[in-house]
Formats: sequence, C-alpha cells, structure tokens
Amino acid sequence: MEGCTCAALDVKLGGVFSKLPNLRTLSFWCRYRHPVRAPKHTWVTTVKIPNLRELEFSCPDHPWKNKEYKSFLSAPCMSTVEVLQLDIGDYSEALRSLFTESPNLTLSKVTTIISNNSAPVDQILSRRRIKNLVYVYLHGPSGPSELVRTQKEGLLRLRLLYMPDIGKWISSVNDVSPYVNLVRIGSVKMKLSTSDEETLQIIQPFSFLMRLELIEFAFDREGFPTWGDQFFTGVEAQHPSLTRIYKEQVPGGDNAYFILHIHKLQQAPGIMINSLHLFPGVLPNS
Repeated sequence: MEGCTCAALDVKLGGVFSKLPNLRTLSFWCRYRHPVRAPKHTWVTTVKIPNLRELEFSCPDHPWKNKEYKSFLSAPCMSTVEVLQLDIGDYSEALRSLFTESPNLTLSKVTTIISNNSAPVDQILSRRRIKNLVYVYLHGPSGPSELVRTQKEGLLRLRLLYMPDIGKWISSVNDVSPYVNLVRIGSVKMKLSTSDEETLQIIQPFSFLMRLELIEFAFDREGFPTWGDQFFTGVEAQHPSLTRIYKEQVPGGDNAYFILHIHKLQQAPGIMINSLHLFPGVLPNS
C-alpha cells in the first residue's frame, strides 16, 4: 500500500471501514517505507467496526513508538477482536503498560493468537484465556513459552510452523496438562515418501491427546502421501477421535491444503482451500 503515511489517506481509510459495520475479518498489509518518521495508520485508533472478530495487521517496517503501540492496541475496534495476528514489531512493553492501566479492557476478547514474536505473546498468555496458538516462525526445539501453563483450561489448537520436530518436542515436555485438551495440532514435518509404519511412529507422541481431531502435516516436496490400510487402521487405533488430516504444501509454494477424512477412509486429496491462514472453525460461525 503506497503512500500510507499520508494523513488524508488515513482519513479515507477510516471512512471506508466505518461504513462496513458488519465487517468480521480484516487483513491489512503495508510495505511502504517513508523517510519521514511520522505516525501511520491513525485511522485504526478512531474507526469503529462493531462486528470485527479477526484482525491481521502487518506493518513491520515502520519504527513504531511506544505511544503509537498503545493507541493502536487500545483502539475501539480492538475491543471485539477474537483472532489477532499482528506483525508490527515488538509491542510487548506497550502491552505491559496497558495491562497495568486497564487490565479488563485491553484485548479482552482475544482467544486466538498468530505471531512470529514470542515476547508480546507471552504478555497476552499471562493475562488472557487463549484457546488457539500459532507460532509462524518458531525455530528450534524449545516449543511454546512456559506461560502456556497459565492457561488453566488448556489450549485447543496449536500450530508450530517450521518447527523441526514437534513430536520430539512434545515428548520432552514434563507437564503436558496445558495440551491435553488439544483438538488440533501441527505442523508435523516429514518426507512424502515416509512409510505407513514410520508415519505412525512419528505421530505416536500425540497418543495422549484423547480429544485430537486433526493433525497437520508438512511434507518435504509437493504431492500427496500414498498411505495404505496399515496407516488408516493404525491411526484410528492410536487416535480414536481423529477425523481429519491437513497437508500443507511446501514452504514458498501455494498456500494449499487438503482435508483427509480418516473415519470415512476417503483417501483422495479432498477439498482444496487457498490462502488459508488460520485453522478453520476458530470462530463459532466460521
């Protein structure tokens, strides 16, 4: 979006969104760099979108000030947001201040976080009941923050994208109580040529997840797995609640997934979904 530092354009954007009272999902990306350090996206702080539930907002190149972060995070439109994905740098200090100043108002409805920055996520985890957690670029074997333990009722959906071995990580967790209610987990990294027996061994660490309904796989190349009867029989024994598998295309390719309905043994690729950013069904009506 070019010229987004222009105050007049900010006003126009606010006017457009204020005329969309039924807007539920907003995905806003800005990659415009301006030599003058001036406030950007001021429309967010004033616009009212009463039905907004999902917000993806990305403007990582702007040198945000703490005051700007606070105005953004306490904006009226943020009061209804349930699914939050922000790529605006490290706003953890602003969150810390807001949670101190207005603990009952700041991001009060948020139940799903999608992030590539663990610092602000930790702030939200410490203050809000989070059901769904997605780390986009969580490298290494450490897994989610220890603050996941503060979620007394546990997570329902967990996505650790680009993590080398999620099964190995969850096997090393001493206290699995925050994860026992998971119904969805991913991404499981493996080769497309992996045999039925090896695949069952890879997902065996999830066998304590008695409510697990969906596993997401990410293979090393394009194509579909050739799972046979051994896999489908074994996976139903391991995970009796499992009904679906998602397969992610290789990173950098099309954001496409196929749904495999396990119990009905529909071994065909199934339904294609393009540009999928979140788990489907995060919101009651989605």
